[in-house]
Amino acid sequence: MASYFIYDSINQYRSDNTITEGQMTDSGTPTFSASDTLTSHSRSSDQNIGTTISGVADRDAIEYAVGSSATADAAAVYFTGDDGVASGTIMTFFIDTDRASLPSKGTISAVSGAGWAVTDLTETTGTKFFTEFNASVSNV
Repeated sequence: MASYFIYDSINQYRSDNTITEGQMTDSGTPTFSASDTLTSHSRSSDQNIGTTISGVADRDAIEYAVGSSATADAAAVYFTGDDGVASGTIMTFFIDTDRASLPSKGTISAVSGAGWAVTDLTETTGTKFFTEFNASVSNV
């Protein structure tokens, strides 16, 4: 089994960073729109795996806006149990400098139990990092 050491290369704790919940449009290159859709969305950036995000539905998303250009080459997501999705892609990651026509940089597929899901990201420098949920995901 491979081992990983993953650290916060976009520095989510900087004072000029913001985290926003919302939704993605339904298209090949989606656009993010801010809205009040998730419960505890801020838990996704505090590096604490003790509390889950809830109220996750298809096309819900989280935007991490960093104060200056940053680079990330992996994403790690912790699940406290089964994700509630039978199969397929459950999360898509996007990186860019704005909220429109976002190109996909990586995905995570359904997980069947507690633990970490990790994916490599491609072309990874930007000021806005997005996570889109592609189903009603639980325990994330």
